[in-house]
Amino acid sequence: MKMSSINEALVPEMMKYRGSLTQALRFVCLNFNIRKLTQQSEAPLYAREVIQCDGESPLVWAKSYLFSADRSTVNAFLGLDGRSLGEQQLFTGDSVSRGPYQFGVCSRGIDKFDLGYEFEKGIARLSKFSWHNHSTTLVLSEIFNENALALLESREEEIHRNFTTYKS
Repeated sequence: MKMSSINEALVPEMMKYRGSLTQALRFVCLNFNIRKLTQQSEAPLYAREVIQCDGESPLVWAKSYLFSADRSTVNAFLGLDGRSLGEQQLFTGDSVSRGPYQFGVCSRGIDKFDLGYEFEKGIARLSKFSWHNHSTTLVLSEIFNENALALLESREEEIHRNFTTYKS
């Protein structure tokens, strides 16, 4: 995969959404699902790689890196399987905050996955989350392909009305 930086003015407004874009995708997709590709569970670094799809069509590739010694947070992270990290841990209360975004462009896409998915070029988004009640950090890298961006942009106003955490 080849990454390059992008002028933030060229980033679609939906990519700057501060809430869960997984929740927004679930809202706009007919058959949204999350498929776990890999998981690493060796303390103190835990990793999870997923592909978010609408039916069989891939929309978002995401990899998260959790740095934590908090057993309950680690267990929740490792037990996600096909559930959303954001909906289960990151946007469930006030104990976690998200730092500023970094954006880029993935120009060659991601190689074909073992499960048969091919992922075309897209806009990459990197964000860091911090827990307030213990020293846990999570780094989340996501690549939204053109289909995901089109779905989100086509219903941006509706998403804005339905999700109170929308802030650009």
